[in-house]
Amino acid sequence: TDPLSTEATGVGISLAVAGVRANFQVARKDEFGNAQESSGDIISMQLIGPADIEVERGSDNQQSSVMLAHYTVTIAGIYTIAGQINGDEILGSPFQLLAIPGAIAAYQCSASGRGVEKNTEVDSTVGFRIQARDAFANQITKGEDNVVASVFEYIGDLANPIVLQVESEFVDNMDGTYDGRYLVTKSGNFRVYILVDGNHILSSPFSITFHPGPASADTTT
Repeated sequence: TDPLSTEATGVGISLAVAGVRANFQVARKDEFGNAQESSGDIISMQLIGPADIEVERGSDNQQSSVMLAHYTVTIAGIYTIAGQINGDEILGSPFQLLAIPGAIAAYQCSASGRGVEKNTEVDSTVGFRIQARDAFANQITKGEDNVVASVFEYIGDLANPIVLQVESEFVDNMDGTYDGRYLVTKSGNFRVYILVDGNHILSSPFSITFHPGPASADTTT
């Protein structure tokens, strides 16, 4: 088997999604490019990067010229796949692999900013930013996920309150972050609900108490 004629192909040799099994195959060939059916070759595929990942051999026929392989990453980032046969680098090795975040997971998403802090003064428009993450806490870097934010005022007894929706603005930044803004002009108790695919994100709903802000000439008599 000729290392420089042996090649690795398949999506999994260059791209992976966190939490999803990635597959590729290694085709043994002789120096003339002919398929080499030999079980005596020692093939090594090592994945190097943000985490140590084992590349597992598939259930292919040991006598076949093609070796099937798969792996699963959970940390997004840049990896390198070093491929060797009988101790020598195969064609194209080392390969650069991009592992991207998986699907958005509500319980890993977070929000920060004055608009979701427990105690805030009534003085101006307040905002918050949501960071989308996948099930492994990788930051998502694209937009258009089903993220919804709503703000409500709770009036009266909090055990059985009158609930009024507060006007708010919400923007998808198309980079995995979402910005919300709303204006509260009086003190009181409010809730911010942030949902992803109908499920609350981390710490949602947020309970916020607005306190009177600094006195101003316009409001002081």
